[in-house]
Amino acid sequence: MVAACTPECLDLKNSIPRAGFYEYEGDPNKTISLPSITIYGIDAPGDSALMRNSSAKLIYLPLRLNVNECKYVFHYSYDGYNDDAHNDTLELSYTPLPQFISHECGALYFFKIDKVSHTTHLLRAEEHRDTVTNVDIEYLKLFFFDPTSETETDTGTEADTDA
Repeated sequence: MVAACTPECLDLKNSIPRAGFYEYEGDPNKTISLPSITIYGIDAPGDSALMRNSSAKLIYLPLRLNVNECKYVFHYSYDGYNDDAHNDTLELSYTPLPQFISHECGALYFFKIDKVSHTTHLLRAEEHRDTVTNVDIEYLKLFFFDPTSETETDTGTEADTDA
């Protein structure tokens, strides 16, 4: 009997998009750390919390095969923003793409990003790659407004982009 998982198969891992956090004003390549943020999925099975009251510079946003969109809520614990009215919602619409790897490794899924939309309380903009593969790179750049700055106000509107 031949083992089903060869070392090269174990290196393939999953296709989970990584999102990095960046400052909206100033240098668009400067990463930021969001202090005390909670991120969870909407309509996800079980406990969908990806992060609870943590500081983070990035997040992995798992996608599900049985639906074509996933929504994530960003709840901020900043003074003046620590209520649900200031939550941002990020929605990813996508198409799962089965990829045959090899007889030994089988198949895995990539995801074509069809559309990204979000509210704009503190999340102001995003950039994304069209296809999520199993390579661990940044697929989304999320740009956040600094609530300690007084140069902009919370609009709460929705922005979206197509791939």
